Amino acid sequence: MSPTSDDFHSQVADLFEAVLEMSPEDRLRYLDDQEISSDVRQELEELLSHESCSLFTEVQLGPTVRTR
Repeated sequence: MSPTSDDFHSQVADLFEAVLEMSPEDRLRYLDDQEISSDVRQELEELLSHESCSLFTEVQLGPTVRTR
């Protein structure tokens, strides 16, 4: 059974929240320990690369609300 798009985005969002406050080294170790598909990891790493640019905005505005 393949994961649905909702499951995929939910998994990416959950992992993103989990690693957001971690240092890059801790983040890599954490992701290596998780059993995640390469698609999820690739999406997550892309988000994190953009997030490093907008982290200060995130802190000022508070966490964004996820829609399902």
